[in-house]
Amino acid sequence: IEKAKGHSGNQAGYYPAEDTVSGSFVFKSGIQGAGLWCFDCFERVDEVKIIGTTGKLSFSVLGAEPIQMINKQGVSKLVVEQPKHIQQPLIQSIVNQLNGIGVCPSTGESAARTAWVMDQMMSEWE
Repeated sequence: IEKAKGHSGNQAGYYPAEDTVSGSFVFKSGIQGAGLWCFDCFERVDEVKIIGTTGKLSFSVLGAEPIQMINKQGVSKLVVEQPKHIQQPLIQSIVNQLNGIGVCPSTGESAARTAWVMDQMMSEWE
């Protein structure tokens, strides 16, 4: 991500932390994106949409809904079975790396990139 900006706030006031975050970002390629994360809303919605010039891809992050692609050829769906414990594969990859069996895909470098994007999105918030 080349640029990012955003806003956050505590809409519900149930606890001190922000419960809503919105952000926009621009990738190095020039492609733009936007996100809204609301943790206190009327309806639970867990959906990522990637809309391009020839189609749309949508999927959930934590849900079991099928991955859906829509284009000129129609609608196709892919069902991906979720593990019983959603965090287990990442935790297992960490344990495996610590035991010298494989490599965990999450690193300090990938965490730093994520933290940089979040910092950029929140840089104007006080």
